[in-house]
Amino acid sequence: MSTMRVVAYAIAGGILGAIAGSLLPGIEIGLAAVIGAALGAACSAPAFRGRSIHPAASEAEASERKTLQLREERLDIKKERIRTGDVAIRKEVVEEIRSVEVPVRREDVVIERTTAASDDAGGAATETIRIPVKEERIDIVKTPVDLEEVSVYTRPVEDMTEIDAAVKRERLRIERSGQADAFREPGEEPRA
Repeated sequence: MSTMRVVAYAIAGGILGAIAGSLLPGIEIGLAAVIGAALGAACSAPAFRGRSIHPAASEAEASERKTLQLREERLDIKKERIRTGDVAIRKEVVEEIRSVEVPVRREDVVIERTTAASDDAGGAATETIRIPVKEERIDIVKTPVDLEEVSVYTRPVEDMTEIDAAVKRERLRIERSGQADAFREPGEEPRA
């Protein structure tokens, strides 16, 4: 049998399987198409020539038919919120020394001497002159002022995390004994 005929049977089986998968609930279209393609290729083998695989086959053939369910595990990811820690925010007073230069005024006493121009040289009376001397003193007043306002809140951040998990899947394994050539996998040559 030509390879073209095997391919044609496989394509036809795949199309019929996809149609069946879309009409029957609980069967995925892709899986139904793969099974249909495998059956179509198998039906093109010489062992099936002239035989009917139509559902209206005889009751004897129907009673010998057995099915095997293949299963696989799928990952179902669930997330839950857990408490991972606390953040405490508080104010604390820090004392530091600041230096500020401030101009300060004070008064000095200046004494000027000049020669006397008067004729009265005999007046030896003692007089005392008092001049008040002043200066500025620094008085420090501290007043609290608003420096800044701090608001604290949480915001969601999404990171991508890759998780690995081993999943199991069943696959079909065919073991033959004797001359059982009733079924051949696609591309397998018939036994001599």
